[in-house]
Amino acid sequence: MPAVPVAAEATSRTATSPSLRYDAGVAQLVVDGRLYLVRGGEVHNSAASTPEAARSSFAAAAAVGVNTVLAPVPWDAFEPVEGQFDPAVVDMLVAAAREAGLRLILLWFGAYKNGASSYAPAWVKTDPDRFPRCLDEEGARTGTLSPFSAATREADAHAFAAMVQRVEEIDAQDRTVLMVQVENEPGLLGHSRDHDPHAEELFAAAPPADVLEAAGITAPQPGWTSAFGDGLDADEHFMAWGFATYIDAVARAGRAHTTLPFFTNTWLDSEIDLPGSALAGGQRPGTYPSGGPVAGMLPLWRALAPHLDLIVPDIYFGDFSEICATYGAASDGLFIPEMRRDAQGVGDAFVAVGQHGAIGVSPFGIDSITEPEATHLRDGFELLAAVDPDLHPGHERRGFHIPPSTDSDAHVDLRFGGVRLRATRLVPFGEVAAPAQGAFGVVIRLSATRFLAAGRGFTLTFHDPAGVRQIGLLSVLEHPRSPSHDDGERPVLRRLNGDETAGGTAWFHPALAQQQSEVFPIPMSLQHSGVSTCEVYWLD
Repeated sequence: MPAVPVAAEATSRTATSPSLRYDAGVAQLVVDGRLYLVRGGEVHNSAASTPEAARSSFAAAAAVGVNTVLAPVPWDAFEPVEGQFDPAVVDMLVAAAREAGLRLILLWFGAYKNGASSYAPAWVKTDPDRFPRCLDEEGARTGTLSPFSAATREADAHAFAAMVQRVEEIDAQDRTVLMVQVENEPGLLGHSRDHDPHAEELFAAAPPADVLEAAGITAPQPGWTSAFGDGLDADEHFMAWGFATYIDAVARAGRAHTTLPFFTNTWLDSEIDLPGSALAGGQRPGTYPSGGPVAGMLPLWRALAPHLDLIVPDIYFGDFSEICATYGAASDGLFIPEMRRDAQGVGDAFVAVGQHGAIGVSPFGIDSITEPEATHLRDGFELLAAVDPDLHPGHERRGFHIPPSTDSDAHVDLRFGGVRLRATRLVPFGEVAAPAQGAFGVVIRLSATRFLAAGRGFTLTFHDPAGVRQIGLLSVLEHPRSPSHDDGERPVLRRLNGDETAGGTAWFHPALAQQQSEVFPIPMSLQHSGVSTCEVYWLD
């Protein structure tokens, strides 16, 4: 399809646009009038760069059980010639998602991708006078476009607006596209600050009042070093101001054409530092992209980028639950567009959705996954579908994950008012070590005495937080993954008791890879759908 200019006016909508709804200040994604949980997968950067490649990679994603695929729209492919946009770049992704039966989240790879600018068009890359690069301390050009350039910002914003306008033109009827990511892991990688002459002038000038207010500084300051000290803190605040205002301008341009939710993602600072890898961790601005929305810069980003609905973390390292809590609180909502796809990632997904109310999760590299990872991820997605928020809106839920690397005595306490559930890893009779999968799940309180659980590898026991009353199991029912009755009730596969409940004292969910004990002669029943309900009672 030849490159053509995009029409100037967006098509009026005939279907309800996906949106964020806020329940008690926490974002929920609404699609077609119902709550929607993104069980997503992001494909590799170049996996959907042609129609054939998009169809192949999206089909591979669908085979793992995702309901949503994340794929990039590169600026250099969408606007190969300045002012001429190639709509086929967007069209092929939407068509491939529909063919695979998936929803789609578009990732705008504009001026910034992983702290560099490799997806900028040739006409931008080859004109450094008009589109300046960040300079290092020695005055050498880096691979990152300067966020302080008005020409770059306007060109990027113009292209982004044309891209979302094209989405509205072709997708208003079906609403395949759910959200749009603005840039990808922005910041300056390799250096703490831009030393371009224009940037140096800005750095020597007084910081804007909204920067100081977001940083909790009440008095005007003559320069960035007077406000933040003569060191890396000043550099990072300065670059955060540059990148946040840049990306907000891009998002603002797109907002004129669509109401789809916008977000940007974060390359986190981390204590992990892999030798020989520039993509893992670091604690100094520049070892991770300086100026990006890491935890310490979130107040500044939220103040300076109001046209972003969410600022979200890409989580591969660190304390998963703590990171979720930090970003969920800062953005009034949580989404994870990149995370691990292995067994660790599967368990983490249950923490994000069950404990932190994430609107979705998306392991990266979904299209190249192989066994046994694919089996674990497919199983995890099916279990998450069984506890989809739309099936049980408004009910209390808790998520947990006990990794296989933790001590065999590790546990997680799940509080539901006057009931405390203790989750531990399920160990076969006569064994000491738990299976390699770990334990993970989501527990939902359906009523005062009834609970629903989905997950693998755990034992749940019930306790009175006050230590006064005894709580016992009346019944445990195993169910298929999804309800099939019109009233939402689930059919029953088995009524569990005896050995399958430790004599009525525990709620078991065997791991997917649970094995019989090699030393204990009485076998366990290891087959389980991963979904069950229980009824409890109290004795004074």
